This record gives sequence, C-alpha cells and structure tokens, in this order.
Amino acid sequence: TLPMRSRKLLLGILSVAFFVSCLQGISFFAREYQKEGVTCNTEGPFGVQVSLWLLLIIFFGAAWFFLRQWWKEEEKRRAFFWLLLMAAGASNLMERLFFGCVFDFLALPFLPLFNVADVVLTVSVIFLLWWEVRRTP
Repeated sequence: TLPMRSRKLLLGILSVAFFVSCLQGISFFAREYQKEGVTCNTEGPFGVQVSLWLLLIIFFGAAWFFLRQWWKEEEKRRAFFWLLLMAAGASNLMERLFFGCVFDFLALPFLPLFNVADVVLTVSVIFLLWWEVRRTP
C-alpha cells in the first residue's frame, strides 16, 4: 500500500481533477445547449485586463499557497474547500488558456455574468473565512 502522505497527495490530485472535469462539463453544456446568454469574457478577473504571463504567475503562486494550506489542514471539511478553491481556479485558467476567455452564462439582477467556477470560488472563500473567524479566539 501507499504511505499515508502519498495517499493524501493522490487523493488531492484526483479530487481536483474530478472537480475541474465537473466544472468544465457544466461550462461545455452551457456553451453547447444554452447558447443565448453565454458570453466569452476576454477581460481578466474583476474586469481587469491582465497579461497571460502575469495571470499564470499569480495562478501558480496561489495554487502553491492553497496546496500548502490543504496539505496541513487537519479538518476534512476545510480541506475539501481548499480543493474546491484550487479546482475552480484551474477551471477558469483552463478556459482562458484553451479558448482565450472564460465563458460566463449565469445571470442575476445587479450582478455581471458569471459561471459555476466563480460560484465555487466565492463559496469556498466564504466558508474558509468563516471557519477561520470561528477558530480565532
């Protein structure tokens, strides 16, 4: 059998790959079947134009930080949200690399268009911050 650390790393990699596949599947479904209301967002995060090289540097720096946080996380629920955070970021980056944009297809009043990966990112950050605030005395 694999040592415990190797098992944890393999489980993390497989989990991120699974979540990225799910997010990309939802995006593909929206592009293919929704067609109306799908926007190819060529701008960077939060509407800021960022060069691809800078975006890659930021992504890998953030991924390294998130991976370290996940690795030392003892509580499985928090570790799960670190994995979701990595997967959502990777999903958006993959779309930007392969298509030159991120496909946004969800609309709510008073908000710009967004996608499921954006929702996963936001929910993950909210839960991680909430747990951190609760844990701090």
